[in-house]
Order: sequence, then structure tokens, then C-alpha cells
Amino acid sequence: MTTSHADPVVGVVVPTYNMEQKLRQTLQSIINQTFSNWTCCIVNDGSTDGSGAIACHFARLDSRFYVLNQINQGISAARNNGMRALPGSVEYVAFLDADDIWKNDTLEVLFGALHGTEFIGAHGLGETIDCDNPALDKATFTEYGRSRLGIENGRFVPWPSDRATNFAAVAIHSKVFPPGLILVRRDALIRVGNWDPKFPILQDWDMLIRLTRLGDFRFVDQVVIEYVRSSTSMSASRKNNLIDVRNIYFKTFNSAENSPEQKAILRDGWRAVQLMKMREKSRTIQDSLKRANLRTACTTAAALPLNVIRYVRGYPTRRWL
Repeated sequence: MTTSHADPVVGVVVPTYNMEQKLRQTLQSIINQTFSNWTCCIVNDGSTDGSGAIACHFARLDSRFYVLNQINQGISAARNNGMRALPGSVEYVAFLDADDIWKNDTLEVLFGALHGTEFIGAHGLGETIDCDNPALDKATFTEYGRSRLGIENGRFVPWPSDRATNFAAVAIHSKVFPPGLILVRRDALIRVGNWDPKFPILQDWDMLIRLTRLGDFRFVDQVVIEYVRSSTSMSASRKNNLIDVRNIYFKTFNSAENSPEQKAILRDGWRAVQLMKMREKSRTIQDSLKRANLRTACTTAAALPLNVIRYVRGYPTRRWL
């Protein structure tokens, strides 16, 4: 058995619901950390498989783990309860999904990038493990995360590697996921409040937006996590993703906590998106006319005025109209 530190400085929250096939490797990746001053709350969110038994096994194996059992309440409630259960000595918090895997030096890298700085958090990059297609190029997801964009002077611009990830880089479109590649100050999490259970899939994006209202994240150009993708994963649902995107936009744009500068970023970002969509539809119309596909050309042309209206308005409504 490994003896826990008397005053752990990093707290890890691992929510799990029926993840017995993947939980073991996730928890082992925490044990493998070169940074040892951590504690981990495994939140068993009403699992009906062997997840609870695996969690208890690791708690017996290493006393830095402990298990919080609850009836099934969803991932946001599990993260909220897990963070509240962390000891008072914890200054930095990471949320690791029960099917993702940390690199051995993840906590060492992120803690080193954050501790002693003015940033509210630090984040690295991920690479994918695709359960349905093992041959998937891992670098594709890494390059996606590295190619950050932000709103500046009314348009999307590339974010250089030495530039912090701030509100302008996540409010309209974020490439910072999964949540396990982030380490954040506990006091910042307390200030922004709970993970929002209204968002079943993109609750990490909502949390990131709220955190960047307070301050910036230091970007670490290094892979720190293996992100599991599969056709059955929650984030694979395009329809549910779109619903969350719409609701998060509506919540973000209407938040009373936006500063004047953040309101301007949101307006400029919304209009930049509408311009992009208008250009895409214009190209579709031109290509359709070249192919004599009048039906597609007419359908696309009929939808184009909606983007003009949205651009002029400068913000989304509940139904984006």
C-alpha cells in the first residue's frame, strides 16, 4: 500500500458510471504519475457493473484514492460532489474522465506550468485512442488542439503557442478538451460555481468559458492525455452536441458576468461565424449552379438571409432566429 501525503496539493476527481472495462487503466495512469503529491476522489455515480469494486480495489491499493458512492445523478453532479469531498489542503484540481489515460508526467507538467504564476489554470494537448478504429492517426487530434483560434479585430485568427488560452479563444469555439488535460486553481472553481447539469455533453466547454471570464490558462504544447473516442461515446452524438452548443451560446451571451470587453468579443465572434456561414453557402450555391443542381442552389439561397439577420442582430436567441 502507498501512504498518502498528509497535505496533498493536487486533487483529482474521477466520475465513473458503468466503466468497468476502462476504469482500471485510467486509475493506473494516476498511480503512474511522476508527481506524487495528489489525492483522488473516485465518484461512483450509481454504477450497476463492477466499477464500484474496481474503485474500492484501488482505494485499498493506494490510500491516496478514496471512493464516494452516490445514486446516479449524472457527470456534472458527480464532479461537483467529488470536488466538495477533496481535503482542504488541495489547491489545484483536475477532472479526469473514467475512460481517459494520463501520460506519466501529466501532473508534473501541468503543475510546473501553473504553480507560482498568475494563470488560473494550465492545459496541454490530447491524442486519441479510437476504440472503433485503432489505426486512427493520433496526431490528427493533437494538431487540432494545437491549432487554437481566437477572436481578434472582429475575426478568427490563429493563436500562437506562446499566447495564453483566454476568453477570446474559447467563448465561440473551443479546442480545449477533454477536461483531463486541464489543471485549474481550486479557488477559481469555487468562484465560478458548480458544473452545470443542464448540459449533458458539453458541460466542460461551459465550465471553461466561465473560468476564462476570471483569467487565462497557460498553454503547454505537449500531449498530456490519451482521449478515448468511440461511436458509442457521449461526444459522438452530433444532434445532442448541437443542442448543447445552442444552449451554451444562449447562456454565455446572456450572462450578467460578461465584462464590456467580453460582450464585444462575443458579438464579434458571433458575426464572424455568420460571415463564415454566408461564404460557405455562397460557395455551395455557385457549385450547385455549375452542376445544374437547381434544387440545392435554391434551398441554400433561401437559408442565406437567416445568417444576414443573425449577423445584423449580433447575438443568438434561444432558437438562433
